[in-house]
Amino acid sequence: MTLGRVFPVACRSCLAIALLTPSGAMAELGGDAASIQRDGARMNASVAIRQAGKYEIHEMTADGGSTVREYVGPDGKVFAVAWQGPFHPDYQVLLGRYFAQLQQATAARQARRAPVTIDTPGFVFQSFGHLRGLGGRAYVPQMLPDGVSTEDIK
Repeated sequence: MTLGRVFPVACRSCLAIALLTPSGAMAELGGDAASIQRDGARMNASVAIRQAGKYEIHEMTADGGSTVREYVGPDGKVFAVAWQGPFHPDYQVLLGRYFAQLQQATAARQARRAPVTIDTPGFVFQSFGHLRGLGGRAYVPQMLPDGVSTEDIK
């Protein structure tokens, strides 16, 4: 097997491992915000809550340098999440029922080192960065409170 054929297989394997390896637990996208404090304790993270107009931002900062922000609407549901840090978050827990869409999109991609973007009417996912400097966001467009812009999710 030539190096040209081995490299794409290796890239695909690395992407799959990065997307599927857990690194902590969070309240899930579309789910109830009640578990955020518990999840902060599991991550060994401090949790800060701030009001931002019609929604709250629950920010968890872990000892390892990772930060996860969960955006909670007036209905108590998580309508968006954003992350940054040296590691990928646990996407399965973070995205909840939307995780299957991420799996399908990444399985269909050609192996390459590029940002992951999913933009469907019911789910948006954007992941970017480089080794030890990763970030991204995910949100459910229909769940955005009135007056909230996607630019607010960062």
